[in-house]
Amino acid sequence: MGVEFMIDGDSAVVSLSHSDFKKFNPAFEHLKAKTGIMVDEYRDGRISPEHAGLMLEFILENVSLEKTTNGPCFTRLLKFSLNQKQYLRYEGD
Repeated sequence: MGVEFMIDGDSAVVSLSHSDFKKFNPAFEHLKAKTGIMVDEYRDGRISPEHAGLMLEFILENVSLEKTTNGPCFTRLLKFSLNQKQYLRYEGD
């Protein structure tokens, strides 16, 4: 399984496999260090547009998307969340 990310109220879903989640873990750790908010692959939660922006900036500077299955889709979702001021929801395993 994996973690599914979506915009609140939208049916479009971006799934991150366990291996993709691990590749993005530095971005999730960055978010935790900056805000105290933890993204856990085994729980459900929400991410504000501002926090999506923090993760997007970190990912674009520090994570190789070529080594991910859904990395480009995930970064587009983060960008959409930031630009449209929409919260993200995620559902873990």
